[in-house]
Amino acid sequence: MPSTSIEPNPAMTHAEPHPLRFELLKSDDYAHYLQRDRREVRFILRNLIERRAMVSVFFGPTGDFLLTTVLGLSNDENSLYLDWGADEAINARVAASDELTCMTQLDRVKIQFHLQHARPSALEGTKAFVAPVPDAVLRLQRREYYRLSTPSIHGVICSVIVQGEGPEEMRVDARVLDISGGGLAVMVPPEGTPFEPDREFHHCRINLPEIGTIEAKMRVRSVFRISAANGKPMLRAGCQFVRLPDSQVSMIQRYILRVERDRNMRTR
Repeated sequence: MPSTSIEPNPAMTHAEPHPLRFELLKSDDYAHYLQRDRREVRFILRNLIERRAMVSVFFGPTGDFLLTTVLGLSNDENSLYLDWGADEAINARVAASDELTCMTQLDRVKIQFHLQHARPSALEGTKAFVAPVPDAVLRLQRREYYRLSTPSIHGVICSVIVQGEGPEEMRVDARVLDISGGGLAVMVPPEGTPFEPDREFHHCRINLPEIGTIEAKMRVRSVFRISAANGKPMLRAGCQFVRLPDSQVSMIQRYILRVERDRNMRTR
């Protein structure tokens, strides 16, 4: 079986989203972190209002966003109000979007939800966007989504089996840039890469030094264009594990703890 080895240049100076995708709410792997209870969803939203948490509202295919706050809920608590932005061009694009992805953080807990059809409105005389309250809110504790930047020495390699141009399969070996219990990111060249958004790889092997080897199914969730220090264009592909067994999630957590422990010892 042919093998291709992909090694990224560790010195990168620029990153450009191409495109950004936020798929946690649609992922089976994070389903148990979704809050669907009506009272719980509204409790979380009221907490954002009381704490005046800054919310990044992403729209469009290129990752553009509006930084805003949740102003309040309607009397029947079926509608949510977002503060109007200072840039009217951005406001117009938000209002024209069918779906918004809202991301924020409270007490080191990542919060994400989708809003449908946000439209211009007003709340107590203040210009605002109004949208239906989301059906679900994702809450991730830091330990559940923490990503470890892997060491450049004795790093992690991800081997992916892909179908070649003919009947033969090909193995692609790529350097892992970061990893968590939910997924990983690899560096790949833009020419002929099999890493495309939404593509699934059913036969992946990730070697975790001193821990063991994980066999996983992955789905590509995001692809970013990056330029290396030498100007060579590369892609950073973010991948999500699909139904990774708890035993293998534990292996990743042990690897993260070991690397963090080693790094802490070197800085003392």
